[in-house]
Amino acid sequence: MIEELLRDSRQYPLLFCWKGGIDRTVLDDWTSSISHSVHPDVLDVWQLVGGGDIFETETILSPAPDDELESVLPVSEFHWRRGLRSDALVFHIGICITAMTGSPLSIVSYSPETYIEQAIFPDVDTWYRIILRSEYQIRYGLLPL
Repeated sequence: MIEELLRDSRQYPLLFCWKGGIDRTVLDDWTSSISHSVHPDVLDVWQLVGGGDIFETETILSPAPDDELESVLPVSEFHWRRGLRSDALVFHIGICITAMTGSPLSIVSYSPETYIEQAIFPDVDTWYRIILRSEYQIRYGLLPL
């Protein structure tokens, strides 16, 4: 589920700088070429908005970015070398590092300094509401959900 993320994106467009959606065929080809699983919600985000910057300091990575610093695999590989578990595929960097991992496949936030697991979420909307929206709601005057 990504309804809350998309609703805020429509309601506060200046806070969401999306790259543009990625064709599902391209995403399917990419996911079949890697050894990690991709959460269906993250696939939906990539298909609809493609990743980008939100709340100025948060980046939703993309498998097809303009910049390698915002690319899922290079960023994941960087964090794996620094100590993040290698089965965690990173899709967000900012106040925490967020990745897809586990069985069942979950959204997991990690400390960016220590890579200690902070929280596990079943879907993108729960992660967005608890991690990002709660951090930025007051600062940007977001209306309660």
